[in-house]
Amino acid sequence: MCIGLFVVVKSRNAPLSFTLPQASTCNTGWYYYDETGTERYITSLPAVIPAKKSPITRIYHFYAGEYPQEICFYTHHQTAQFSLNGRVLYEYSITGNPSWLEDYRSFYHIVELPPVKNGEMCLSFTPVGKKYAGEYDCIYIGTHQEILVKLFLDRMDKLFLGVLLFIMSIICFFLSQMYKRNFSEDKTLLHLCYICFFFGLWIIEESKLLQFIIRNQGVHWCFEYLNQHFILLSAILVVRDIVVPSKEKVTEAFILISQCVSLVVIALQLTGIMQLYNSMYILQLFSVGFCVYIVYLVNAGNFFHTKQRQKLFNFFMLLSVIVFVVIIIGHFNRSYGSLVMDVGVIFMFTSFLFIANQKTMDKYKAIQQAMLYQKLAFVDFNTGVASKTAWFSLIEKFDQEKDVMINCCLLLFDMNNLKKLNDSKGHLFGDKVINTFCECLTQAFSEDGTVFRIGGDEFICFCRHSNEEEVSANLKKFEELEAVHKGTELEFSCAYGYVFFTPHSKDDFTEAQQRADSLMYEMKRRMKIGREFEY
Repeated sequence: MCIGLFVVVKSRNAPLSFTLPQASTCNTGWYYYDETGTERYITSLPAVIPAKKSPITRIYHFYAGEYPQEICFYTHHQTAQFSLNGRVLYEYSITGNPSWLEDYRSFYHIVELPPVKNGEMCLSFTPVGKKYAGEYDCIYIGTHQEILVKLFLDRMDKLFLGVLLFIMSIICFFLSQMYKRNFSEDKTLLHLCYICFFFGLWIIEESKLLQFIIRNQGVHWCFEYLNQHFILLSAILVVRDIVVPSKEKVTEAFILISQCVSLVVIALQLTGIMQLYNSMYILQLFSVGFCVYIVYLVNAGNFFHTKQRQKLFNFFMLLSVIVFVVIIIGHFNRSYGSLVMDVGVIFMFTSFLFIANQKTMDKYKAIQQAMLYQKLAFVDFNTGVASKTAWFSLIEKFDQEKDVMINCCLLLFDMNNLKKLNDSKGHLFGDKVINTFCECLTQAFSEDGTVFRIGGDEFICFCRHSNEEEVSANLKKFEELEAVHKGTELEFSCAYGYVFFTPHSKDDFTEAQQRADSLMYEMKRRMKIGREFEY
């Protein structure tokens, strides 16, 4: 799908077919003239042509074509001129740059070739810096569509890797927003989003396919070189996420040095003293240094709870560090170092995912544990009903604007003769009787109310949006359940009082409880007068 979309966008003026023909390479048959004027053939491109007297180099190739084709070549910090039979068909120069900006990255150029029976192509490169003199990369010949397909297939590994990092950054961003409420202090996922985004942007720029969509060279300069500063900054943020308290001073010193180096590099660029393509290796080395330091912090702080996870993290992270160090010091050229770098990126972000997953799981467990403690605080252990803390929490969190409570009913229950029962048969037996009472009360008000234990033998049943008829029906059901235990060893008796009210403030709950308490004691007095129980 990506290949098709890319070709459709860039081949709007050419007819498309359902097949994917590729341009042919034109890497052999090229020749140049040395200092003595001797014609010398190039074995195969890519190659570096000697440029001793002048930085300008030229290579030649015989060409014969019966129908129009296009040729595609690549410049790396170079200007270019392409001619056929001495007639200049294409010129590329870096113009309109500020005086302090000399370095532009690599670009592909596509030039239309007219049909000729016998011709000679000449490709002339002039480097921006001496170190790039005489560099010639692969050259392709074919139709516009065939060239685009060939370039896409050659560079799609980096494009897919960059897109994958972009997708990871989006996922990390949305996860960070989802967990923001619970993980407000932990920015690991958000910082991982940053480093995935900037690294993905750099990898996509390295694919060299973005230039066919964005033609502005200044934008590509930002993606290629200025982006190195943002990658370094993202690495700093990740380090701060896993800082070990005992190493905090060392960490802050390392961060301060890296920030100073970044500012110095920018200053050298703006003054024209040093171009970023000569100094970006310093930034890359600092980024790699932060990766090594992350490994050190993780091991020093016992970040992972199992040895297996710690070993996997160390393996992936150190392997990626080795790969990046080897690439930075130049042991791999562009042609086959590309795949090695992709592997290093995959290993590095696998390590970062280990970190993010570990921190997220730790936070999740901490929240679950806190929720468990909160739940335990809100539940009475002996009976399983809500606790006194839960009742006071309900009152404390009441908000008239958010909590709509109309025709609430507060029922206050007090068990009779519980102290006498505990003294005669023991507290364990007394707990059984209390549990029996709670089961009956909960069963009777299961659909309309919540039961709270606010004292040893005192309970509140709170019903929202209820009426006299519903409460009376529930009380009748409770009395029927109470009667079932009459004459058994788990027999219980209680007095109760209830009031209806619509709360407008927290004080209304307290007032309702006091009124229900008075009615409950009035019932106790009537029961005492009736001599249903001994006191």
